[in-house]
Amino acid sequence: MFKNMEERFDLIDRYFENALSPKERLEFNDLLQNNEEFRKEFLFHKDLKEAITRHQNEELKETLGKFETNLNKNSRFSVVPVKWLAAASLAVLLSLGSWMVKNHVFPSNETIFETYYEPYPNTVFPIVRGSELHTIEYRAFLAYEAGEYHKAINLFNSVENPNEKHIEFYRGLCLLSVGKTEDAIRTLIPLTEPDQGTLQNMDCRQKATWYLGLAYLKQGKEEEARYFMDILRNQNEELRFKKEEAEKVYELLK
Repeated sequence: MFKNMEERFDLIDRYFENALSPKERLEFNDLLQNNEEFRKEFLFHKDLKEAITRHQNEELKETLGKFETNLNKNSRFSVVPVKWLAAASLAVLLSLGSWMVKNHVFPSNETIFETYYEPYPNTVFPIVRGSELHTIEYRAFLAYEAGEYHKAINLFNSVENPNEKHIEFYRGLCLLSVGKTEDAIRTLIPLTEPDQGTLQNMDCRQKATWYLGLAYLKQGKEEEARYFMDILRNQNEELRFKKEEAEKVYELLK
């Protein structure tokens, strides 16, 4: 019979890996039906595994908190030091497999990037379907909205004033979208420099800061990414672009 915590965790872990022998499965079913403590541990593992699968880190934290609360209510565990409760929680995570912990509890830079990156909508040059406009700039934004980023890059490079802030911003997003991260960084950096411009320019700077941080994140340059996310998370109330998202990314990169 599995008496200690480590053996119980191992049995539950092997269950989720579908690796139980016939004898172990009988023992597992017996414990599940007749051992209330084991059943609660199994249900906790099951809920935790589902939370991780759904990428719900907040739910994971809440589940661990409930687990600690339940342990404290049990007289057998009421005197267990906090450090041992933390160790037990860690043991639960490890029992689910290090690859799950790494990819879901501590997501990779690529996973964070994919979670938070999406091209900014075209708010500069609204596309009117059926319009007779045929300027290069119009065609560039038409390609951008269609997700034809390589075509949009060529068109943005050919507009009459390619160095205008809004052109550079959207060109930088096109470069980032097609994986030309270094070129995107070079394009976006000048847009993040402080100036004494209008609120419109300041708004552009905040947006460029967000995407520049994500570009560095995609490159694996966490220090640079955190630097730009820190700028956004400390914005004043007037400029709050991606403030909450920047706070989350910043915390994930700690």
